[in-house]
Amino acid sequence: MYDHGKIMIYGVDRDVIESINLLETKISNRTDCLRYDYRGLEVLYYPDSKKLSISGSIHKYWNKINGNGWQNHNDFSYMNAYNALKSLSKAFSTPLDKMNVKSAEYGLNINTIKSPMEIITSNIKYYRKPLKKDTVEYFNIGHDGCLHSFEMSNHTIKFYDKGRQCKRPVNILRYEIRERGSTRLKLGNSTDLFRLETIERLKKELLEKFNNCLIADNIDWNRIDNKIDHDKLKDYINPVYWKTLREKARETNQRTQFRRKWNDANKILAKYDLLKIRDELRSKIESKFDGLASELPDINNVRNTKSVTNLQNCEADEQNTKTEKVLRIHYSKVLKRNISLISIIAIFGIKKIFSVFRRILLRNIEKLFRKVN
Repeated sequence: MYDHGKIMIYGVDRDVIESINLLETKISNRTDCLRYDYRGLEVLYYPDSKKLSISGSIHKYWNKINGNGWQNHNDFSYMNAYNALKSLSKAFSTPLDKMNVKSAEYGLNINTIKSPMEIITSNIKYYRKPLKKDTVEYFNIGHDGCLHSFEMSNHTIKFYDKGRQCKRPVNILRYEIRERGSTRLKLGNSTDLFRLETIERLKKELLEKFNNCLIADNIDWNRIDNKIDHDKLKDYINPVYWKTLREKARETNQRTQFRRKWNDANKILAKYDLLKIRDELRSKIESKFDGLASELPDINNVRNTKSVTNLQNCEADEQNTKTEKVLRIHYSKVLKRNISLISIIAIFGIKKIFSVFRRILLRNIEKLFRKVN
């Protein structure tokens, strides 16, 4: 499930680094840190600040230490990821809750009926949200597959032919999301990766981002006998059309037309039964995710109890905020309604004014609380 990422550990003494087995020194062109390799992962140590970072694919790392080679074309469950991080925790003498997540990549491999390379080049058309880059990249002139990535400011969505890339005789499509930080997923330390809230959030992210992709089957134009639909589909399967429409919407600050066209595209594709590949992929993504998350580490029992408490506290805070807002509004109304009364009784002196006003406020607040409860 998890793959490439970066972990930061603070307060690491130099003697701890020197005591780690299998840590290989690498040449570094930087003067502020020492560079190492630990079983395929890059390790950087900053002596002055005593910081240590570990970067790379924990999926490939787990396969390597278990004798399965440096690869990530097989499945990698949450329990596998947990055990991989526990292995690093032991090697670097650092508990999981002291291993801070700075970036994360998550995704899964799914077997497809159609060639993943054909799906990427012929069927995945465009992404609904504004993009920094929309790139199709071929590996070794296509002999090792290709990649289609949709890059946004804080994350990138990728589809690529994992089977061909890893020289496997089966169709394996890799779908993943790479985060350029940890804040969007609300990740702190490594234990957060295995909280139920995080797992549910990742599943939601994967499915929502997938739903924002326009994925259409190959079209037999002889079946499209309606000229209006025919002309619309010509535009809708053309990425240049969507790019132009997006730029126009940005310039005129009118996004309604883009949204309307996008919805119409999906409606016409469904009308002619041209969403079979999309539906197949979505179903397999969901079922594969559920399978990889079917067994979770024991840490979730502790973290989830805490999370439920936090959720209850959040709900209580939200209710208190709503009540305070209602009180402020009501107080304002009471003040306006009684301003003339205050003016009239001002002759009785300051003490009398506050005494009367206090009784009025208490009476109104009491009524309000009866309504709220």
